[in-house]
Amino acid sequence: TTLVHGEFSKNTLLNQGYPSNKIIVYGNPIFFNLNQLKNSLENKNLFKKYDIKKNQKVILYGTEFLQEYYSAQGKFNYNSLIWKNLLENFGNNHDYVLILKPHPNENTSVYEKILQKSSVTNAKIINDDLFELIHISSLVISVFSNIMTDALCFEKPVIRVTFDDIEHTVPYEKFNVVLSSNLDNLKLNIHKIIDDKNLLNMLQKNLFEFLQDQNNITEQEPNSIIDKIIE
Repeated sequence: TTLVHGEFSKNTLLNQGYPSNKIIVYGNPIFFNLNQLKNSLENKNLFKKYDIKKNQKVILYGTEFLQEYYSAQGKFNYNSLIWKNLLENFGNNHDYVLILKPHPNENTSVYEKILQKSSVTNAKIINDDLFELIHISSLVISVFSNIMTDALCFEKPVIRVTFDDIEHTVPYEKFNVVLSSNLDNLKLNIHKIIDDKNLLNMLQKNLFEFLQDQNNITEQEPNSIIDKIIE
């Protein structure tokens, strides 16, 4: 028997011919105690830990392996383009703090060089606890990283930056839970998603349904599922 996070994972396997009687939607164990996780983060002095003022808006940018280091031709330099865009448009504006959270084991030298050249003082590259960084963020940005789904579990606004009409395998647009933006409109959409309450309400309208589809977020009795399988 294969346990999967949600209906999305189950349907993905079924479409590949996996036997339906061998799949059970179990949920994502990380989020079985989501409220407890949120409370534990709330009780930490995270703004002090990361040297951020509570009145500052935190833009959290989660990268993946879409940078020049992994391509001799620089074909997928999406991460660098976004990082440069954020530094150019929000750098040294101390109403904001820019945090780049690298993908695990990703080479960060490209991002560090860009930051050094920019002379920006309100930006950080932090390879620390993901949920802590999401918790203090006002907005999460990415292209393909699962940080987008994680951020939605914490009900954080999310912008997915799109390039070359490449669709994400996770149906963010289908459920309309993230704001899609090209690079040229990124600055405008960042201001929009932070300030426009009507937009935030629209993006949260289908949030519960999306989280159920991805992570079976309300699963309260995971042990009973395991017991039934063993029996």
